[in-house]
Amino acid sequence: MLKRVIQFSIIVGILIAALAGQPSQSATPYAAMPYQVHLPIVINDPIPVAAPEWIGPGGGAITDLIYDPNDGDIAFAAAFGRGIYKTTDNGQTWRNVSTGLENLEVTAIEIAPRNSLIMYAGTYRGGVYKSANGGESWYRSDSGIQAEAISYAIEVDPSRTSRIYVATRGRSNNGGPPWNGVVYRSEDGGQSWQPVLTNVGGSGQEDWAYDLSIYPRSTNLVYAATHEHGAYRSTNYGGSWQAINNGVSDHTSRAVEPDPRPGSAVVYLGVFRPTGIFKSRNSGDSWSLNNNGIRDVRTYRIQINPNDKDTLYLATFGQGIMKSSDKGENWAYAGLKEETILDIDIRPGSYSTLMSGTLGNGLFITKNNGGNWVH
Repeated sequence: MLKRVIQFSIIVGILIAALAGQPSQSATPYAAMPYQVHLPIVINDPIPVAAPEWIGPGGGAITDLIYDPNDGDIAFAAAFGRGIYKTTDNGQTWRNVSTGLENLEVTAIEIAPRNSLIMYAGTYRGGVYKSANGGESWYRSDSGIQAEAISYAIEVDPSRTSRIYVATRGRSNNGGPPWNGVVYRSEDGGQSWQPVLTNVGGSGQEDWAYDLSIYPRSTNLVYAATHEHGAYRSTNYGGSWQAINNGVSDHTSRAVEPDPRPGSAVVYLGVFRPTGIFKSRNSGDSWSLNNNGIRDVRTYRIQINPNDKDTLYLATFGQGIMKSSDKGENWAYAGLKEETILDIDIRPGSYSTLMSGTLGNGLFITKNNGGNWVH
């Protein structure tokens, strides 16, 4: 029996607290849920020892995926427990590119924006890896990162690709706090790492970040979406951080995404509870809630269409893809309604094409902005 972890472990906080005879400080029951689930989710089931050569229908949990920013035919998918797959024909065929990975439980992948040969991969308690040949082979590159770190997000500074950030969670008390959440930064292309965001929520919490985003026009601005303490922002390349939750009524943040338009100060924040999407028009100084059409939706990822930046997509838990065509003011379904979506990415140069990775049903692609999806 091999252990498969999806990008998310099950932490049943309120159940653990009940067994201890006291209420959980972090859990707020949902109307439709008897307990609160935090991610990562741990699943135990048999999987093949040899990684399959194709991810198609029933292809497992796709924890992260990314298109090559310089070639829209090339994309990578992290299939949990099976390593990393690469396509060079926009998803028609795939091959495994996990040479050098000592841990196939891959949870995050990233490509350097200005040099597609440089890639990074984070794993579930197995370190951070780097590739210098477009993912064909990998080597360990995590000196300074805590042992047994779970990697949730990796971001490369588009203006200086030797600067990288990774959001991690370390050893914890059987899944409970303190979680040893640390955001690390490297200034030398991943050769060494230093902690830059720690102790979120205090020593009893040490919360972690699910998502990181860099504002591409002013890369000194870095955002973090933390598990139970809302949004954080750095204005000096991660050197120091401040909580920015004025107007944020739900701190279970999962995704943060700044509008990349020059001069724009719009930032979006997605949360796990079925609350809606928070929007800031002043770089995060204050926020307002938009929930028209998504009052019952739990968000995991946000994507902005590079060709039409008024159009946003959400990857959600159990409710597929949501879409807004008016800067997040109103939302509607855009396919895969019964699926839990772990990631979504938009094909460079062909912005009507999107790929999405599911919790246990492999990959899907649409070529008409979510009008219809196929495996």
